[in-house]
Amino acid sequence: MKEKLKNAGKRKKRGRVVGGHAIRSNTEYPEYIALKMSNNGHYCGATILDSYHILSAAHCGIQVNKDKVIAGTIERSGAGGSSHYFAKCTKHPQARKGASVWEADYEICKLKTPIAVDGRTKKIVSLGTTAEYNQYVKTGKASCVIVGMGRSHSSGQYKPQLQKLSMKVHPSSQVFLHYFKPQSWGISTESAEGAGKGGCNGDSGGPFFCNVNGVRKQFGVASWADKECGTVTGWYQPAAVMSWIKQNSKYSGGSGGGSSSGSTSNSRQTTNNQYQQNRYQGHQQNRQQQTQQHNQQQNRNNAQRATSSHTSNSGSNSQSAQRVKQELQKLRSQFDQMLKLL
Repeated sequence: MKEKLKNAGKRKKRGRVVGGHAIRSNTEYPEYIALKMSNNGHYCGATILDSYHILSAAHCGIQVNKDKVIAGTIERSGAGGSSHYFAKCTKHPQARKGASVWEADYEICKLKTPIAVDGRTKKIVSLGTTAEYNQYVKTGKASCVIVGMGRSHSSGQYKPQLQKLSMKVHPSSQVFLHYFKPQSWGISTESAEGAGKGGCNGDSGGPFFCNVNGVRKQFGVASWADKECGTVTGWYQPAAVMSWIKQNSKYSGGSGGGSSSGSTSNSRQTTNNQYQQNRYQGHQQNRQQQTQQHNQQQNRNNAQRATSSHTSNSGSNSQSAQRVKQELQKLRSQFDQMLKLL
């Protein structure tokens, strides 16, 4: 991901995902696009919201009058892709540089010329929902990857093609929550392919993709990582700012949000089942009324027992919580010295 500007105002070219695998076809991740400086140096990634708008990270520091995007290519050189220049860029209203990393790290840019979206080499991204994240991603049920052109080694090595790496939600995610503001908008991940791998300089703004029911969806915008690029990668969830995304683009759900035939089938099934649902509704209500008094009495009894148990256990629970808090504080202080913008 993108580093800070140097004193001279020059930006460094970036590399690729550390420990990643080369992507061989521009049809594999057609939602991805590369951000380039005027000298064609890569510095950040992004995804396609619609033919005129892209989603990236606010800290990338896009220079509207100089920079460009390359769509439809997996080559670091940009070969085979189409170039598009910026008309304007809009950071999220809460985006700002925090003590060590950025808060609300989102930016949407409008292009001067449209991307020729063909669904094959250039495709509108499908943004995952919060419910899908909680059900499939957070629980490890979905297979996920980081895609980017960040450094392939923390020391600055480069590879010629776009890279990918399997990722999973970090088991110590709670440790990293305070690096996100708002905290509920963040995701922290680690490599699913072993230690010492992850996002690195040049991956900022790029996607965290997960497969949900056969559909590839974006659940994160890359923001930061540890300095060695091999312990943790931090992301901001597009789902957390969906209304802002729709207000500042023409995004309407992406082409991968589900097939029309499936939607039609579901609609017909709902209609066919409506009569059956109405038929049994009265019967179900009667059963609920019959059991309501019994359940209320049982709940009162349970509450009395729970109160008694809580009183006896509160002391030990408080001590345990205090120990956990102390351990988290120690881990956070260690990671404060390890993080950087990508």
